[in-house]
Amino acid sequence: MITKTAAPQRILLTGGRAPVALELARQLHAGGHTIYVAESAAYHLCRTSNAVTASFRLPPPRQQPEAYLEKLSQLLVELEIQLLLPTCEEIFYIAHGYEQLNRICRVLSPPLESLRPLHHKGDFIRQVRQAGLAAPVTRLITDAVAWQQAQQSIRKWVQSVESLPEDLVDPTWLQQPVATNADMPISSLQASKPSRFADKSLSTVQTPSAGRAGCQAEDKDGSECSDGIYDGPVVLKPAYSRFASRVLMPAFFRQLYRDRGRRTDRQSTLSAAVPASLSAAEPWIAQRYLEGGNICTYSIVHEGVVVAHAAYRSQYRSSQAGASVHFEALDGADTLAWVRQFIEGQQRTQGNEFSGQISFDLISSAVDQQLYPIECNPRTTSGVHLFRPEDGLELALLCPDQLVAAQRIIQPQPGSRAMLTLPMLISGWRQRWSGQDWKRWFAAMRGTRDAIYHARDRGPYIEQFRLVRAAWRLSRQQRISVTEALTHDIEWNGQPIQP
Repeated sequence: MITKTAAPQRILLTGGRAPVALELARQLHAGGHTIYVAESAAYHLCRTSNAVTASFRLPPPRQQPEAYLEKLSQLLVELEIQLLLPTCEEIFYIAHGYEQLNRICRVLSPPLESLRPLHHKGDFIRQVRQAGLAAPVTRLITDAVAWQQAQQSIRKWVQSVESLPEDLVDPTWLQQPVATNADMPISSLQASKPSRFADKSLSTVQTPSAGRAGCQAEDKDGSECSDGIYDGPVVLKPAYSRFASRVLMPAFFRQLYRDRGRRTDRQSTLSAAVPASLSAAEPWIAQRYLEGGNICTYSIVHEGVVVAHAAYRSQYRSSQAGASVHFEALDGADTLAWVRQFIEGQQRTQGNEFSGQISFDLISSAVDQQLYPIECNPRTTSGVHLFRPEDGLELALLCPDQLVAAQRIIQPQPGSRAMLTLPMLISGWRQRWSGQDWKRWFAAMRGTRDAIYHARDRGPYIEQFRLVRAAWRLSRQQRISVTEALTHDIEWNGQPIQP
């Protein structure tokens, strides 16, 4: 028998700067649990929330990993914590100290050796294929030669597209905003629609809708598909980083082609500089650019069994390549089947039963209607905003054994919506839309719950301004974007974690 609520527990959340951490704090507090938060940022959303009993400042895990783990361990003991619940990229540093922390309390994260191949975009695609699922063609780039080969193919593709008659080219698929945050596919379109290329016979160019969107076969070394990646548009991106400023899309190369073509020879100048840090230790990947609809998932898995699942789309973002700010639940049947097959395949090939939170960015291909994965985020993502307290998400977090025994999966109600209001307003202000686009935007705004504002818990709404101001100051000091500044102290890009 499943109880409606779990027995009260003492829970420590990390990553309190994120709206998803605030969401979990409020829902768990509503269930009668005592919530604490540990953060390395001076300002964070959970710091001023009524749902949080106390908040503690920790050393930055990226810069001081051992000090972070030592202080975190002390808190777990002093506060008699029963569950440690990471929410952001600090999870990788917690996973690094998993054995140490798991001796004190339950940690909702697997060890780092299980998270690393999920966080690495190339290794993740390999796991997808091993599970028998289709995936976009993906190749690892570790040196300047491979980088130049990828760009040479892109150059030929862009030039072929530019040489086509205007009535044959559909410019919208290269000009639409691109989803590039943790919740949305990096190499995808904002909306799914058939390409005008689909019914044309072209001998000089492979289009987004031509041929297979991906493949399941591998080369002899098991690293990539044998039919090659350079038969159409590709995306270049670091194997670990999730920031839009580091992702090179086909639209970038097409604009580069046009701009440089006004001044010099397009044939020789259509290229981006080789990243200074490009190496086997800091690789990039080239991945087939897919046309289709964006679908994101969020799941909680216990010993290889999915106990909670949400599928959602996000149509609006804070900027053209910014974070998702509006979330709407979808029927999760197809994505649930996909996640289950992936988890089962991972268990079969890796020999371990995954337990923790895991999220995927998927493309519903406009070519063959299959689901193609783009990347994996083994942590909390915005899908948690779609669950309401009555859905019972706390059971998946605190009593997963009960759900496994009852063969039950916690899911949000279809059509459930949430948004981040201030970024949502910015997304509308920055776009150049038609009248119909504005009507859809206003309709999306109406009746959608703000994930931060709550009439009985207004502190986080004010705190978000302090948080953004602090990030802006850091971005000026470090000469990075505000987005990067928001995770400057917790980001992990595969580098060895040293004391």
